[in-house]
Amino acid sequence: MVGGIVGSIVGYYRADDYDGAVKAVAALPDSQRDALVTEVGEILVSAGAAANMLAAQGGLLTALEEFAKQPAVRDQVWSAVVQGATLRN
Repeated sequence: MVGGIVGSIVGYYRADDYDGAVKAVAALPDSQRDALVTEVGEILVSAGAAANMLAAQGGLLTALEEFAKQPAVRDQVWSAVVQGATLRN
């Protein structure tokens, strides 16, 4: 499963309208998904995303698409996914 998530994240960064990463995250057990989404949300807010934007339906994906264009944000999100996958296995 971790390989699928990592592959989806890589695909996300290579395609503009790719939602495979979101589908892979949605397939995680609730506690793992919630922890990862919370961490990614914190990264996005620290990069300038409005917290109320993240709370809106589709807001997390919209913010991720917008802010992941910044290399530093993309690297932080990638690190969160990899570290989370490592800690959860």
